[in-house]
Amino acid sequence: NSIIIRTSGVFGNKMNFPLFVYRNLKEGREIRAIESFYSPISAGNLARASVELNNMHYNGLINISGERISRYEFAIKIARHFNLDENLVKRSTEISGGRARRPLDSSLCIDKAKNIIKWDFHSAESNIPYIGEI
Repeated sequence: NSIIIRTSGVFGNKMNFPLFVYRNLKEGREIRAIESFYSPISAGNLARASVELNNMHYNGLINISGERISRYEFAIKIARHFNLDENLVKRSTEISGGRARRPLDSSLCIDKAKNIIKWDFHSAESNIPYIGEI
């Protein structure tokens, strides 16, 4: 009688990629974003989905994360959502400046969760607004 939730790309109010993109673009600074894939989800959507699964008495292993998207594509969506200059987002082919080594694809398959949870916890559009609250 337990839930095991696997996730990827959780962001909140500490420094993370979406916040880095937002702050730099807001200040008119160019950023470089690599074509690596992940599944970004706001801590708020992750928490809400987790509570919902608990309330359903769900048992088992499940992936709860955002849609599979490249960091470059996500940066462009962030720029567009906040009406920031997307031309400041430059595509990069190499990872630089990160503290931790990352795989080129750390996205998760969330099909199971999308069939159980009936609201949009996963799209970039449902997660990006949380960046502005930070």
